Amino acid sequence: MKTRVVLQTLRQRVVLPLRQVVLYWRGLTRRERQQVAGMIAVLAIALVWLLLTRPALNTLSHWQQELPRLRSQHAALQKVLAEVGGGPINNGARQESPEQRLAQSIAAAGLTEQHAVQAEGASWVLIFAQPVNAQRLVSWLLSASATTGMAVQQVSIERVDAGETDTRVTASVTLAAPQQRKGE
Repeated sequence: MKTRVVLQTLRQRVVLPLRQVVLYWRGLTRRERQQVAGMIAVLAIALVWLLLTRPALNTLSHWQQELPRLRSQHAALQKVLAEVGGGPINNGARQESPEQRLAQSIAAAGLTEQHAVQAEGASWVLIFAQPVNAQRLVSWLLSASATTGMAVQQVSIERVDAGETDTRVTASVTLAAPQQRKGE
């Protein structure tokens, strides 16, 4: 019984208006049909442009502008991290645990309440899930090896927004304690 009601409702809402459109279409002259078909084609092309093509082109344009800047920042960061990479640590820092040095270093950078630390064997993963100031984070990354005595192994930074003066990012940073040499 319900299916019959559904079918009748479907017929009233779809099939009957469709029949009216077909009858109207047949009543048009050949030239009018061509004009209506042309209008429909133009409308379809405009919708495809507005909904699919233009947003994709805007995204491509944005990343073509951003990618060179990001590559140069990556290269500069890699160069500095390679230079700093596990340099000498002052004797006072050796007395503290790696977690304490890491916490002090993050606190000094002003990133204290915006991170989570996960220990994974001899390495630590810092997750900045809440957006942080990009300049502070990069400055901390540049000095992290010297202040913590740990080498930066992996960095994943994702831009959240692009403010004029305050760019915000989320990040994941993996730090590892230097391996002890024999005799130390």
